Amino acid sequence: IMPSLVGSEMCIRDRCQVMAPALAQVAAELRGRVRVVKVDSDAATALASELRVQALPTLIAFRRGAPVHRAEGALSAQAIRRICDEHLLSPETRNT
Repeated sequence: IMPSLVGSEMCIRDRCQVMAPALAQVAAELRGRVRVVKVDSDAATALASELRVQALPTLIAFRRGAPVHRAEGALSAQAIRRICDEHLLSPETRNT
């Protein structure tokens, strides 16, 4: 199972996806090593509830299907990459 990073945000009147550019950058950098998934918490309320999203934006890192890290609030691409390096990537795949 590929490690996954789930970013949960809400879209309100064109103010959509605060972390979208940072998530897109990290997704491009880690393509094939980490699956990045964006969830609109307003449209997918059942999933947001299942993931226990209480603040927006929320980022959840999953390894082997289990959450291993959770962060709330907007994050930079560098902060998201650090989470991936620390919680999702093996030492052999971090620097490539």
